[in-house]
Amino acid sequence: MYEVNDFFRFIYIGERKMATKNNRRTLIKKRILKESLLELMQEKPVSKITIKDICDLSDMSRSTFYLHYQDQFELLEDIEKEVLEKTFENLRKIGSLNVIKTWIENGFDAKVSDLAEVIYHSCNNIAQSQK
Repeated sequence: MYEVNDFFRFIYIGERKMATKNNRRTLIKKRILKESLLELMQEKPVSKITIKDICDLSDMSRSTFYLHYQDQFELLEDIEKEVLEKTFENLRKIGSLNVIKTWIENGFDAKVSDLAEVIYHSCNNIAQSQK
């Protein structure tokens, strides 16, 4: 049989899942947390950054942080995933995925000019998308 505590645990988990949907406010809060972590990483390694540091800089409560992330490492992982997704998206746009695929298949041995062109176009697309 279910106990009262099980019911409240279910309610809490349900609320947490609802609150972490990617609605506009959630996306803004996550963006601020990411920017705060990146700013702090300019001063010290992620292993030395506390949740309190991130919350103080982002002007958010610890409960807001924990609503979205377990710790600073999960936040960093989210940043890394976002960077990779945007990189591959831009590589797809310029048709450079084949060059990268060939480079990887050849044991990272490719003409420098091909890689330089891919990097140049990728950076150009990223810069234009930031405007």
